[in-house]
Amino acid sequence: MDIAIEAYTQKLTHTYMISPFWDDVFPPDGGNIYVQSFGTYWVAVWQDIYHYNSPLLGSFEVILYDTGEIIFNYDYLNYTDHLKAWMASQEVNLER
Repeated sequence: MDIAIEAYTQKLTHTYMISPFWDDVFPPDGGNIYVQSFGTYWVAVWQDIYHYNSPLLGSFEVILYDTGEIIFNYDYLNYTDHLKAWMASQEVNLER
């Protein structure tokens, strides 16, 4: 699904958003998304995920703690010449 970031520039009025990699990732091309709760924290992992219509992008995760702490971890990102134009649009975002 190719969704332009510009479509979501208006402030959200009904919910919160945490986006560790706000761009066109495309799980059907490969990779996995895992989520799990560990009592006092919750983890979402995007492993070996692809960028829309492009080669392998990489792996990253977000960890949400009961204390309100949020951690973004980036294992690797395949920042090739092919992706430079598209990657320029990538954002990390917290919105309230």
